[in-house]
Amino acid sequence: MFLLVGLGNPGEEFALTRHNVGFRVLDALVDGLGLRWHKQRKFAWTKGERKGQELYFLKPLTFMNRSGEGLRLFFAHCPLREWEMVVVHDDLDFPPGRVRVKRNGGTGGHRGLESIAEAWGGLDFGRVRVGIGRPKEREEVVEYVLGIPQGEEATQLREGEERAREALLWIVEKGWQVTMNVFNTS
Repeated sequence: MFLLVGLGNPGEEFALTRHNVGFRVLDALVDGLGLRWHKQRKFAWTKGERKGQELYFLKPLTFMNRSGEGLRLFFAHCPLREWEMVVVHDDLDFPPGRVRVKRNGGTGGHRGLESIAEAWGGLDFGRVRVGIGRPKEREEVVEYVLGIPQGEEATQLREGEERAREALLWIVEKGWQVTMNVFNTS
């Protein structure tokens, strides 16, 4: 059983920002599986199946830095803890659209991941990281991640989101090692 978590900020004004990559990846995957989101107080969730694997999908509807609050409330709503969690999020350390899959590890200073790790009780969860690149010299990180990419960057990010959706399905269907071998190569 898998719990697939997408990170982002709630609200239409953030929908197309770099920071909302995780939401867009999960939205497209849920839509492709013909599922519908169920909204609760601080999270949206749905449940489905793929190749015999039970899948839960979660979007915390708090702001990014408080994503763990939505996760905690989801656990109160659905207390099973037998699942393997995979978090999809933006990553400043990779160029726009590059996807990297990681089984465990640190948060890299990503506050949304830090909040998730606190709620989860540790760092033992997988990540699908979608590169958004770094801001130009004078631009602040907050302004950058909350900005909307344009032109070639927007195209690269859409391609990365598609690759991230594929990576999630590979994790579920083929396992971590095969997925990392395929998706972590240049």
